Amino acid sequence: MPLFLRFRFLPWLLPCLLSSLPAAADTSDWLQVQRFQQQLEKARGGDTQAMYDVARRYERGRGVDMDMQQAVAWLRKCASAGNPACQARLGILYFTGRGVAQDHRKALALLKPAAEAGIPAAQYQLGLMYQYGTGVAQNRKAALLWYQRALENGDYRAEAKLAELRRQPATPPARPAATPKPRPATDRTRETLLAGTWLNGNRPADILPSAIARCEPRGEEIHCTAEQERTTDTDIITTRTETVLKDIGKGAFTVTYSGTVLSVKPKAELTSAPIDDEDEIGGTLSAVKVGQKSRARTLKCRLLNARHIRCEGGLRSREFHLPDT
Repeated sequence: MPLFLRFRFLPWLLPCLLSSLPAAADTSDWLQVQRFQQQLEKARGGDTQAMYDVARRYERGRGVDMDMQQAVAWLRKCASAGNPACQARLGILYFTGRGVAQDHRKALALLKPAAEAGIPAAQYQLGLMYQYGTGVAQNRKAALLWYQRALENGDYRAEAKLAELRRQPATPPARPAATPKPRPATDRTRETLLAGTWLNGNRPADILPSAIARCEPRGEEIHCTAEQERTTDTDIITTRTETVLKDIGKGAFTVTYSGTVLSVKPKAELTSAPIDDEDEIGGTLSAVKVGQKSRARTLKCRLLNARHIRCEGGLRSREFHLPDT
């Protein structure tokens, strides 16, 4: 066939080829789309590790549009089939309330068998629960046990937690009770803050009492500490946020908070034996370094009602709410 005849059909051929890509997928990386389709076929055939892969791809938008409903559905399917990685991830979602209604009892029921099966992310999560008494009775010995197992299985976040717990006395010394200044009997701002498990969108709040923030009253102030992960294009970064709530009264209060980087891990492709549900430990080229601290920020907050808070400061406002009952 003459050369010009070969190329005369190209304008009509390209749209046909492109139309074969899944409509909902992220077509910017065809290899990711292709990998998703391969794993989806295996998952439909009953491969529980492929179900886990498909769920995580839905959760992160790898090769397909992000869809937490689909992610949770696949995790439930492979968790019920006994896959420990699926049990661990679904347990973490129930703990944080991401994609599902927050439920610490369900989280514990899923995390325990996954931790006993050797999934380090589940072991680390159990350590957090026992350290702070979230969803379980606070138990320093159990927290040390699960952090140690997580570290032995490759979750290096547990190293900092072990050091933190070992620096603390087994029985903390009694702190003299502070005598707070009298408040009007009708002012329940402080009680409302402490009684809630506050959310920022669908995630636990990091600067208010929540599933991830351990808070305690100190005199007229409330002090909170929270640990959480965030994912960049290249790394998984664990940070600790320390917050002080003060000037509490008449439906208003001030929040001052700052963060410290606890660990930085490179993101890696999923493997059949995940370290932290999905990621391998190795070197990182991230500009974020362990020990790096953010500057302190201050927000002015007000209770809009017993279930909603709005905070102003910086370039944008932040809103918090209690979970639906």
